[in-house]
Amino acid sequence: MERASTKVRASGKLMISAEYAVLDGARTWAIPTKYGQSLQANPSPGSGLKWRSYDVNGKVWFEGLWDNDGSLIDHTNAEVAETLHRILTYCDSRGKHPFEGWNVTTEMDFPNGWGLGSSSSLVAVIAKWLDVDPFAIFDECLSGSGYDVAVAHANRGTLYKLTEGGREILHTDYVPPFAEHLYFAYSGNKQNSASEVVKYSQIDQSKRLEIVPEINTLTKTLHTTPELNAFQSAVRRHDEIIGMILERPTMNQNWPDLEGAAKHLGAWGGDFFLLATDSEDDLAYLKKHGIETIIPWKEMLLDY
Repeated sequence: MERASTKVRASGKLMISAEYAVLDGARTWAIPTKYGQSLQANPSPGSGLKWRSYDVNGKVWFEGLWDNDGSLIDHTNAEVAETLHRILTYCDSRGKHPFEGWNVTTEMDFPNGWGLGSSSSLVAVIAKWLDVDPFAIFDECLSGSGYDVAVAHANRGTLYKLTEGGREILHTDYVPPFAEHLYFAYSGNKQNSASEVVKYSQIDQSKRLEIVPEINTLTKTLHTTPELNAFQSAVRRHDEIIGMILERPTMNQNWPDLEGAAKHLGAWGGDFFLLATDSEDDLAYLKKHGIETIIPWKEMLLDY
């Protein structure tokens, strides 16, 4: 591998449909966000790897140090260090030598708590830096469906499905014609996707598989319908189905006075949720009840 300075970037993501069900083969639609993560790698005259990660405010939130043999010498966060060590060690096993004299910095331009894909965008930028298949890294080092890696690495909207042979990825730049009535609202909570995956896997598989065909139909509707009303109906039905499986309330049950439709995005209980409404009263209603961050679809979506 040529030792040259490199700067790469990967987008964040939002999962519009098939949360949880994607693990059982349902097709998900996910979009890239303007917010993402960048990586700058500079050759170092010394040996080893120095890693420093900055948050959205420009403050260092993680530092790690490895020697030339790939041994972790020092770090400021054990969980982050373990994940990063696993990824870098795998890349080293592929002959990419990340530990042999590098200074690396990463920068996120979204808050860690937003759930836009700090791990998936990290996999994507490391894969780009070291020229490694991002899904090889994901399959070896992380868990989940991998849809987020597909979005982050391509910086494209994605229709994604797990198959017996691997994964089916179709990139899409579709934007609903009524996007001015679509919003992403931040719940104020951070959900642990990995623990949610474990919980979902403990639900009876036959019940999980029963919902896949209808979830696929709803994904198609959400991704193709030209009508806001049809989109809203699909949003409500999607949340009802997943809510029944999880035995949790839907977004419209949580916010009963909404005129429009809302659904969870990704792991339920945290991060952003989707609001489809042509009523200004809905925005005021959410803000009155403490939802301060509401971002219009076109301000969240990565420009194509």
